[in-house]
Amino acid sequence: MMMMIFLNKAKMWTLQKEYADLRTKLEITEEISGTINLAFNEVTARQESCAQGYLQIFKEEFPILLQTEREIACRDFHDKLEVCNTKLVEEVKKEVKTTRTIAQVAQLPGAPCHRSIPLIFSPGLPQEPEGVLSSQPKTDIHKDFNKNRALILGIIKENNSVIRVRGMTKLHGGGVKIVTAEEAESKLIKQLLLSYDKEKLEDIFEMFIPPAYFV
Repeated sequence: MMMMIFLNKAKMWTLQKEYADLRTKLEITEEISGTINLAFNEVTARQESCAQGYLQIFKEEFPILLQTEREIACRDFHDKLEVCNTKLVEEVKKEVKTTRTIAQVAQLPGAPCHRSIPLIFSPGLPQEPEGVLSSQPKTDIHKDFNKNRALILGIIKENNSVIRVRGMTKLHGGGVKIVTAEEAESKLIKQLLLSYDKEKLEDIFEMFIPPAYFV
């Protein structure tokens, strides 16, 4: 009987010891968990603070960066446009050194045979502003320069307009550049082409009149 009591007490003592050990481990685990949670919350708060700081910096600097990019793009575009305009003026000046009348143009290869035009054209004054009309084909099927020149020249002749044509030269892709003594005459040619009733030329050609210049 005494042995049974002794064994029960031994078991009780063992269970109490195991319980104490488990409780100690639980307390340590809870302490570690609390430390981890505290550290996690602190790191999260710092991340949010940094994110807000970066966002504020971005909001402040983005408009400046955007404005700088716009200024660079505008300056680059302006420089390229100025170079293109200069090249265009130089090209046209080269082509109009020798003044041609519309009758002379009619004698060029590919020009249609129409009734003669009872017009006499004189070269412009040294300081007279010239006009240029560029007619560029919109599709590949109209890239024959000779046919395009003949068509345009025929329309001008049929209307008997007093237009001082100084030259008709080839553009890239079969286009035709018409140089006149004055800008008003290039505008008149454009109106003649747009009002042509046999064919809708505005669907065939892209017509452009650059600003007039002096020679």
